[in-house]
Amino acid sequence: ELLKVKPDSKLVHLALYKFYLEEGRTEDAVSSMKLVLNTPEIDEKVKSKVLKDFVGFVEKNPQYQKDLIEATDSTNTQKDIESLSNLGTYYLKTGDKEKALQNYKEALKQAPDDFKLLRDVILIHIDLQQYEDALKQSKSALELYPAQPILYLLNGVSNINLNNTQNAIDSLEMGLDFLVENPKMERDFYIQLSEAYKLANNNAKSKAFS
Repeated sequence: ELLKVKPDSKLVHLALYKFYLEEGRTEDAVSSMKLVLNTPEIDEKVKSKVLKDFVGFVEKNPQYQKDLIEATDSTNTQKDIESLSNLGTYYLKTGDKEKALQNYKEALKQAPDDFKLLRDVILIHIDLQQYEDALKQSKSALELYPAQPILYLLNGVSNINLNNTQNAIDSLEMGLDFLVENPKMERDFYIQLSEAYKLANNNAKSKAFS
């Protein structure tokens, strides 16, 4: 059937890219996937599937990450949650936190109760010193997951940086109640409580938590 399609037709690449992957012709496969993603005549649902395949391929072949980014930056294809999450993780690894946040937030629109996405979005907001956004997101996340200690910790950090001292203390102390056998996170709670009480001019408690 492929022989009936003109060799220069962009549609032929839709059928060929998997064949190229199976044959180990990675350069040809990458070229075909990039071309498919930037062909207006191809259905958006189909392009979304190709994009998912592309992301999966790059996970196993990170040397082609640049090609993936070029392809996704130049296409308006609707990306699914997995593709957006993987793109966010890639950007985070490369140090582009703004683009990582952008992709994670787009994924969150499709899965607003995804715990990992919620946590990662809050963490990046804090990393970028966007404390108002981090506080707002952590409050929303706590409504969904009121027993997750990490969310209380992130809420506390956000409040500390916004000088909401008592709110920070309340959140951090509540989060400790949900913490079970996690010495590393417990240490983080104590560090933040020490800072919060220091801001509240309670040096005795600050020293105790320190």
